[in-house]
Amino acid sequence: MLTYLTVSARRSGDFDGASIDMLLAVSAVTAIGGAFGGGLLAERIGPRRVITGTLVIAITSLLAAAVSGSGELLWVVGPLIGIVLGSLSAVDPVFLLRLVPAERRGEDFGLYALVGKLSTGFGPLVLWGGTILVMHDLAGLSTFDASRVVVLVLAGSALVGLLILRPLKDEIVSEPVA
Repeated sequence: MLTYLTVSARRSGDFDGASIDMLLAVSAVTAIGGAFGGGLLAERIGPRRVITGTLVIAITSLLAAAVSGSGELLWVVGPLIGIVLGSLSAVDPVFLLRLVPAERRGEDFGLYALVGKLSTGFGPLVLWGGTILVMHDLAGLSTFDASRVVVLVLAGSALVGLLILRPLKDEIVSEPVA
């Protein structure tokens, strides 16, 4: 998401290279805080609730950025997305530990890692590149407006994640093998 933030900042016209670097630095620092905060919250209220809350923050932030198109709003959205990414990176594995029986953890964490690696490569290609291709090249939107649509697509993918998460329980399936 921070990659998309960089491109959105550049396309808004309000950011030069130094401003983009500062925005990314602030967002990275808030990601560290989000990881610590998310971890602490997961201990108190459970990882499912933390993930649900962070996805709601992501959806709201991305929708605000896409609808407004304001470069100035990225100074708020960037750090919020940093918090979201930090929290999710800290809490996702904890939730997976609760969902998966101990005897299947190796294969499920392997699948989790594989999906993470694949999404790092294919996500920008499909979400960003595919949406820009369709919106800019085929539908005739400006590059800036096509980028705003990409941010809406990201919000939609976060919403899909939230809907998938909804029926899951926060209970521990089995105790870890000693």
